[in-house]
Amino acid sequence: MNSQQRLESLDGVRGLAVLIVFLSHASGREISNVSWLNFHGIGHIGVYLFFVLSGYLLARNLLSGQSAKEFYIRRFFRIAPLYFVVLLMVFAIQLNGYYSPRYLYVEDGGAGLFKHILFLKGDGVFWTVAAEFSFYLVLPLIVWVGVKFGSGWLMLGCVVYFSWFLFALQGKLPPPKLVDIQHQGQFLDVLICGAIAAFINRKLPEGVMAVLLAILMGITVICVSKSFLWFHQPFYGLRWGSLLYGAVFALSIVSVVQGNRYLLVVFNNPVLRFMGIVGFGWYLLHFQVFQIVNAYIEPGFVRFVLATIATAACSWLAFVLIESPAIRLGKIISTKVSHRGQGVATI
Repeated sequence: MNSQQRLESLDGVRGLAVLIVFLSHASGREISNVSWLNFHGIGHIGVYLFFVLSGYLLARNLLSGQSAKEFYIRRFFRIAPLYFVVLLMVFAIQLNGYYSPRYLYVEDGGAGLFKHILFLKGDGVFWTVAAEFSFYLVLPLIVWVGVKFGSGWLMLGCVVYFSWFLFALQGKLPPPKLVDIQHQGQFLDVLICGAIAAFINRKLPEGVMAVLLAILMGITVICVSKSFLWFHQPFYGLRWGSLLYGAVFALSIVSVVQGNRYLLVVFNNPVLRFMGIVGFGWYLLHFQVFQIVNAYIEPGFVRFVLATIATAACSWLAFVLIESPAIRLGKIISTKVSHRGQGVATI
């Protein structure tokens, strides 16, 4: 499998992130009623994975010679068009009296909408967009510092993050308040883990990597599940230890890119890859689907199946009609800007 095919496998990684969020929200919105494996409350683990992957890919592009201008233009056209469409749709629905904080919503009327458009606020699932855009502001600087000062800076960063994680483990890790996941800089450490992963160029022996990943992933599953096998919540508080997951996921992504055959089998799964390709739409739209399905379909497995199918269909349509054309437009504009700015230093 060549390097391009390995990179395409990262669609499956993104798909896994989307699946975790989807299952968590399905458990918490009466879509899924599977009592023996409850994923309610751990959707942010999927967000961790998505942020690490995002940090890795974006830093990789900058390290490959993409200019800061190209970076910002492409990210705007990748995220903003569908985000704005969904945002305005939700706001219009609210104006007609259908406001529900259990699903998609925008608080504070027109002022709140304006802050969302400027990526200064994120109510409900919209918080991740504001958080990621704040990361976009500092990522080119992070990459520049990494290139300028090399591995010494990276090692210092790793020591600081690991020390902070050990400090956090000294006390209880209570669930964050809602306001804590709405400010723009949320989970910056996880995004930076992904960026640091882009600097890693030393390949560990495949056998060592496989054993290490198996152990770390087993620990992760135990930590994120309220009830899994004979474990019943003893480690559930660790689900908020973002650095733990940032390190695990960064290692996993590097392993996929380096060609770990065990992970490639998992992440080349066509279902996960499809979910990864349409993942942004899946993330933004699934709550709206849940709201409709809950209103008209009786609880049970059929409700879950129909919600999944409907979310997949809506996500695919959003990708074809909005995301894909916007991505192409962003590439065209960024290329033109890049050609005009030839001679200007790139990161």
